[in-house]
Amino acid sequence: MTIQELEQYIEQHGDSIYSFCKKLSMDVDQAEELYQDVWLKALGNIRRIHADDNVKSYLLGIAVGIWKNKKKKYAVRSRIAPSVAITDEMAEVLGDDRNATMDEILFKERKQAVSEAINGLEDNYRIPVLLYYMEGQSVKEIAHVLHLPQGTVKRRLWVARNKLAKELEGYIDE
Repeated sequence: MTIQELEQYIEQHGDSIYSFCKKLSMDVDQAEELYQDVWLKALGNIRRIHADDNVKSYLLGIAVGIWKNKKKKYAVRSRIAPSVAITDEMAEVLGDDRNATMDEILFKERKQAVSEAINGLEDNYRIPVLLYYMEGQSVKEIAHVLHLPQGTVKRRLWVARNKLAKELEGYIDE
């Protein structure tokens, strides 16, 4: 792959990759750093990337790999030198929109509840859910990205769906 082709993929998939990085890290600053790291690593591995392959899956795999490495480093550092975590208050679900209809308000509330439920999942369940539902990756592609058997991916998606269904019992119309 050439640098020009990589630039085209940045144009084509950049927003989607950034959005995935935001969902993965749950923090805008970390998402921006992760997003930049993905493209730097892609640039460093440009000879390994083939335009014939699913480049988006490859880039998502890079994002997941970098994210896992950062989490491991953070875990080791916090065991060595624990720090006090500073938490931000969550933004209001509805904001200051006084003209919203009841349906819009309920939709925003449900969307916020689903987002919080997904973010509450452990990474081994959350990452496949994000890849499958947000990025539209197939089970086969997710298995390739995460270096797991397809059966494991299916199982994790099944477990995640059950956990989400339990968590969102009051928000989901069955």
